[in-house]
Amino acid sequence: MIFAPPLSSIAPPLPSALELDLPADELMDFLENLAAPALVVRCGGISLFRKGPLGKVCSRILTKPLLTPSEFAPLSIDPSAIRRICLLRGQGGGPSLEIEFASFGFALSVRCVDDRTDRGMLRELLEKITSRTLSVDSLNRAGAAAWLDDFPTSTSPEWRSRILFDQETNGVSLSLHSPGLAATTSFVPTFIDRDGETLRLANAGGDRVIHVHTGSSASPIPDSLRPHHARP
Repeated sequence: MIFAPPLSSIAPPLPSALELDLPADELMDFLENLAAPALVVRCGGISLFRKGPLGKVCSRILTKPLLTPSEFAPLSIDPSAIRRICLLRGQGGGPSLEIEFASFGFALSVRCVDDRTDRGMLRELLEKITSRTLSVDSLNRAGAAAWLDDFPTSTSPEWRSRILFDQETNGVSLSLHSPGLAATTSFVPTFIDRDGETLRLANAGGDRVIHVHTGSSASPIPDSLRPHHARP
């Protein structure tokens, strides 16, 4: 009789990384059909977490000046700015597509974690494209898989950001804009916290989170939020 080892004795899978031969238009289609992706946008002085369906992902050259958050789709990508599309697995938080852009690195992470259909779509995607094994450490050093607390304290001058605070609704809106990537979100923060020069805002469900590093000149804090960041 063969006895299976207890689950506690089974080692977790080792981290692995792949570079995917995935055309940009197929990436767009994949993102638009995800049911509950977790999106991380890394912009140096500001990082954004957004969970939920993305809807239409705009594919365009992002040369317009920074406008108000309402004038952008939740996610816009210039396909010509994509340098690499990589997959990281086994680092906690589920598999993530790490998308590297020319001149500003791994600014976008898309994680397929909580939805079974999304995980199935990712498996099907990997079965039909070719890929190459990469060093996990090299991707981590380049900024892939960084979480909101891991962003650098400075940002590329190509990034532009705008935070708007509505005093009537207590809502906050954020737009992040670069030549290759733009993202927006709006929510009513019910959790506002600070840790040194980092200000965190999140909604009640935890599916919208903004981290702002106030030491960065590219990350101004609206006057309405300054009391939450004042040192005691």
